[in-house]
Amino acid sequence: MPLSADWLPVATPLDPAEDPPGSLDPLGTLLPAERLAEILLPGFTVRMWRGRLLTIATVAAAVAERTVALMNNRDDLRLEARLAFERLFVSAVVRVADRDPQFTNAPRGLPGRDLAKTALLSGEPLTLVNFLKGQAVNGPFGVIARLARQLELIDDEGHMGRNAVTLLIAWSDDEKLPGVLDEDGAATRTGAKWMSDAVKRTAACIGHPEWPGPNHSVWEQLAAHIRPDQIGPRERRVLLQILCSSPVRRRMVELLKKRVDIYRQAWDEEGNRGAVERAVLLRGIQPELDDSPTDRLIGAAIGAADAYEQTAGLLQQTFDGLVWVLKGRGGRAPPEAVTEDARLRRHLEKARIGLQKIVPILDRAAQTLGNQPSVSLPQVVEPLRQVREDAARASASLKSLTDTVLRRHERVQRDKRKAPWIECESHWTLMPGEHRVDGDSPPVWQDAYLHPFKIPNAYSLLGDLGYVAVDNRNAES
Repeated sequence: MPLSADWLPVATPLDPAEDPPGSLDPLGTLLPAERLAEILLPGFTVRMWRGRLLTIATVAAAVAERTVALMNNRDDLRLEARLAFERLFVSAVVRVADRDPQFTNAPRGLPGRDLAKTALLSGEPLTLVNFLKGQAVNGPFGVIARLARQLELIDDEGHMGRNAVTLLIAWSDDEKLPGVLDEDGAATRTGAKWMSDAVKRTAACIGHPEWPGPNHSVWEQLAAHIRPDQIGPRERRVLLQILCSSPVRRRMVELLKKRVDIYRQAWDEEGNRGAVERAVLLRGIQPELDDSPTDRLIGAAIGAADAYEQTAGLLQQTFDGLVWVLKGRGGRAPPEAVTEDARLRRHLEKARIGLQKIVPILDRAAQTLGNQPSVSLPQVVEPLRQVREDAARASASLKSLTDTVLRRHERVQRDKRKAPWIECESHWTLMPGEHRVDGDSPPVWQDAYLHPFKIPNAYSLLGDLGYVAVDNRNAES
């Protein structure tokens, strides 16, 4: 099935790794990497760590649907209902974990847990004001929504999708909540009562907020039955089954399990995400691929990702090197004083030679990827060709290298309607900001990927599903 353009990452706050790309992606290299990562692990994002968030998102959609019905079928309240339920749920997990040692691990990987803890300590309810900014995309539902949509657990409007009922039944069976989907008559069965209580408390938080008191039963009800760190056996089987509904995702899941030794070894040896992801893709997955159509697509995406990341890393370390010299000179210096700095000059020459070597590799990678029928040429392949052109220009000379990088930066910032970090006039001036370039020598991106490819996220989720055994202490940011 062709890769839908609707599934590709877009330039929104949907999936920031650590910082929004609009502020800390000075060369505009994140989005093409995101699209390559989407081929390999469709629907995965860098902020999803817990497999149960898929169930939580589905439960939230069900609660929102019932809340809308309770409030005279006002569909305009659907989003508000979902956000209110989400705040109740996060607060419940944090509250119970605060008093019950057996819940200590429950908040790990749960978006908004720190803000919920702050609100709990101050005795305040969680609201749109003191919870996550942009909660609709940054909350527990939002970080898993892309994958949940692709798995047809929810639809684009946040309604339950065609696989929602199957998952909810498996979850409610494990949790001994029969009747959670009952709609007719009084809520007599355990599951129906649980759902009814969740809907009533959610509705009470809309319009004229009535936040439950510290001893309200809703906290235990929510935390006990949808705690993020415990998934029942039926629920796990259903989640794994629908997760593997995509041929590429199914094959990647198989390969990640088979080469989990590479993942563990890379964390022990390298200790950083970029190096771990490179090791898993190149040393773990790539050698296992065969000549089937799915494996050819995966192989083409890995080849393109590796070539792209080498290029992006060399361009980024060039830019970081210019920032590094300017910081060492008080933020302002003549261009020649920057480019003639002896340490930077050696640094730039290595980058130039590296770019010169990568150009033909980029050519082959773009051609191979472009031959895959499911890959979008304008969305995925064209950015590879564009970065290839920048690499070719930059490799001509040291002056071409710095000019190309600075022009690219100016173009990217202009498109984002932001000022450049370096103002290039008679003197180069480093504008104020958090540039994250420090140390006694220019930064180097070597043997590590600059951008995330969701490998640790996939292992964390598969670990929650009991499919692999991994230690995510170093993986989760």
